[in-house]
Amino acid sequence: MVSAEGASRYLDPALFKPRFLDQVDAVVLSAYALVGGPSRSYAAEVLEAARRRELPVFADLGAGAVRAAGKELLKHLRGVSWLLMNEGELKTLTGASSISQGVARLRQEGFQRLAVKVGAMGSIVVTPEGEELLEPFPIEDIVDSTGAGDAYTAAFAHAILEGKSPVEAGRLANLAGALAATAIGAQGRLVTLEDLKVAAG
Repeated sequence: MVSAEGASRYLDPALFKPRFLDQVDAVVLSAYALVGGPSRSYAAEVLEAARRRELPVFADLGAGAVRAAGKELLKHLRGVSWLLMNEGELKTLTGASSISQGVARLRQEGFQRLAVKVGAMGSIVVTPEGEELLEPFPIEDIVDSTGAGDAYTAAFAHAILEGKSPVEAGRLANLAGALAATAIGAQGRLVTLEDLKVAAG
């Protein structure tokens, strides 16, 4: 395999300025930025600046980040608006044997808003008021799930910022993830707002 380190590996915390967030509506953060090195310091600066501005923060976990940093991630992510993850990441992070147990453990840690992708079952949206399983959209020709999680996160965050309820946001995110999986590669099928409007009816 030939690859290069992700761009976040080169973030220099000395170059971050809080004014970078002046024209920002929200922060979407990959947990990979919190694993270590300069990117962790940079991400911590961004999170602190976002908190001071009371900006919504959507933190997207990743299997590698969870394995590498474990519960250390939670220390950095306290106070974020939403934690997004898949079932495996939830169980690894919390040491739980079931989704419900994992959600309960995160609630005990103070995380009250979660979106958990559960594969063929769709996703679960967790709020202080309760939990709801949202069925997946029945889209044919699924060929590659690479990038589906990123599409889910982007659609979810956008919908929340547009004022949609967490349940509505979760349904649109399910649809975005499914559409992204109809082509090969992370950017084989870029999902647009028009896609979501047409497919959701």
